[in-house]
Amino acid sequence: MKFTEILEATRCWDGYKRQGFKMKSGRRVPNCVKEAGRIPRKKGQPAKSKKHSDLYTDENPKGTIKGLGFKDETTARSSVAKIRKSGKTHAHKIQAAVAMEQRAKAAGKAGPAAVYRKYINAMKKKTKAKNEGWSDKYKKSIDCNNPKGFSQKAHCAGKNK
Repeated sequence: MKFTEILEATRCWDGYKRQGFKMKSGRRVPNCVKEAGRIPRKKGQPAKSKKHSDLYTDENPKGTIKGLGFKDETTARSSVAKIRKSGKTHAHKIQAAVAMEQRAKAAGKAGPAAVYRKYINAMKKKTKAKNEGWSDKYKKSIDCNNPKGFSQKAHCAGKNK
């Protein structure tokens, strides 16, 4: 057996790691097991640990809105203003506010959490209005003389009643 064949036989798929070997159909093959995903950091675990993912892990630092806090309600209000002015997408703003609300709740700060919740609820209303506008525009674009697909046919059937 060539060296390259041996190396090839010991590799595992992406997301799997080799934990020794096992016998399969009379051949010795690598025992590939799924790698464990990131788990929340436990109390006392170092901050730079490679095995955690929690409220304080920034998975994408490029998209971070800097200077947000939840020390008190005033800080939370100024943070909401920063989120509003950030120039990020609607979904990104909601995501940032939800993360800050969860952090405030985890720290036992109900006041700042309520400030973030109020902003999140206002953003939900905007989301709903956005989606309803799209829905109305879509409904007007349907040609009931030539409906395409089940949903358009159902729309036209309901419209004719």
